[in-house]
Amino acid sequence: MSGSPESQKLGLRVSAVRIGRKLKRIELSRRSGIPNSTIRELEVNFRQIRPDGLARLADTLEVSIDFLLEREHTELPLPAGLSVQSLMKFLKAHPREDEKILYRMAVEANSAIAIADWQRLCELSDKRAVSAEASVRTLYKADPVNSRKPME
Repeated sequence: MSGSPESQKLGLRVSAVRIGRKLKRIELSRRSGIPNSTIRELEVNFRQIRPDGLARLADTLEVSIDFLLEREHTELPLPAGLSVQSLMKFLKAHPREDEKILYRMAVEANSAIAIADWQRLCELSDKRAVSAEASVRTLYKADPVNSRKPME
């Protein structure tokens, strides 16, 4: 028996994100504490998941619940969305370091595109009034056609 259309979308999204993060189901199960059979059944649309399980999956996959529910970053290709999710999670954990860290990432990437991304991010940010998350979203909404990954 298949689940609702919403749970089918969630199952596909969890599977795509898991594969995008290069995790096998068994590894996701081990890290999240959710049985492998539950993850498999979710991914093939035979099962719904409780809110606490969804939260554990999101934490383990290093994305927001809204990203798994396709309420966030839907305008981006999945690899770019995962990169933005990783960056936002990192910046939330290190709120005062965002500008220095982004610059270091750009320089270490040794990429003109990454340095240009950092400069555009700084231009978009008031450094105090605009959060790093809003800046990243604005940066990638301003250039949706170009599906490059942010700052790798």
